[in-house]
Amino acid sequence: MNVLPAPAHAQVLARFALWTKNGNVPLWRMVPFVPGQPLRLRDLAWLVRACDNILFTHVEQQDNGMWRTVRLDMDELVLHESSDDQLLRLGGVDHCRLLGLELEDLERRWGLTRPPICPIVHDNRTTSWIRDVRVVVWNKDGEPPVMHRINFNDDNTLQLGIHSPLDAELHPWGIVEIWLAGDGEWSVVSIGNSFHLDAKYDTILVRIPGITLMPGFGREMNSLEAARDSNVGPKSAEIVEEAMWQGCPMIELEELMSQSDLAASL
Repeated sequence: MNVLPAPAHAQVLARFALWTKNGNVPLWRMVPFVPGQPLRLRDLAWLVRACDNILFTHVEQQDNGMWRTVRLDMDELVLHESSDDQLLRLGGVDHCRLLGLELEDLERRWGLTRPPICPIVHDNRTTSWIRDVRVVVWNKDGEPPVMHRINFNDDNTLQLGIHSPLDAELHPWGIVEIWLAGDGEWSVVSIGNSFHLDAKYDTILVRIPGITLMPGFGREMNSLEAARDSNVGPKSAEIVEEAMWQGCPMIELEELMSQSDLAASL
């Protein structure tokens, strides 16, 4: 049985951002949907095209700093009027330019307290003549992070649990999650084990397990991405409004522009 499209007055717009290639800015789309009704990914023609029309393509959806895998031909989204922007990336893409700015925008909408521009940084260093790193720690949900500065080991590795007063921020947790721009997602580490940090970074982001609301995370992520991308120029992208429900023609921004130019010439 064919399902009639919902009347226009019942639909609202959701903003989608899709990363299709490493190092590129996302492809933005405004997608109409009916609150509370399933939105099939395979009905988003622009998304299908971005997947080279391969319906069994795996797409990843951003969820509290983690990427959740969905499949184009099988999965649905149920959005509501208060739903956040939908951040997606194709499988294999882990370098998402402007992701930090997207998350910072979400933080503003959520009304999270923004950290000060020049926060207090607690000094854990035993010497000032060897390399050090700033550690940004979220240990309470919805509250700004606590910041520390610690020395590296001689072999450019870090061990979080041996530095004081940083160790008090991590107590009693034996494991934490860290965000490194090179990985593009949270990784679990033991505070008693060492891990390597590339020389180009002077900051790592740390959260206690279970923390999801992290004021300032988007800003910090964007700073890390800028450090990594310092030699990469931006690429342009467009914002269009997409008609995706059954029975409606696809309307691209460039098609509308060409029609307008034609009308102006008549």
